[in-house]
Amino acid sequence: MNKDAAHRSGAEPSTRTGVVQLRLLPGGSVRPDWVLDERTRTVGRQGVAQAREILRRVAPPEVVRRAS
Repeated sequence: MNKDAAHRSGAEPSTRTGVVQLRLLPGGSVRPDWVLDERTRTVGRQGVAQAREILRRVAPPEVVRRAS
């Protein structure tokens, strides 16, 4: 995304990495056309909890150093 496009989209580029962080727009009062039911939310929350637990158990990656 070039600088002009990032500005128009409300994105704020990072100076160090070039990664773009999008800003949320002020709230909207219009309800979306779709709404998740409680079962879908429960299944989603369980999946997120399982993924977090797996990630918590995994050892962090070892630092790889370049040969000098």
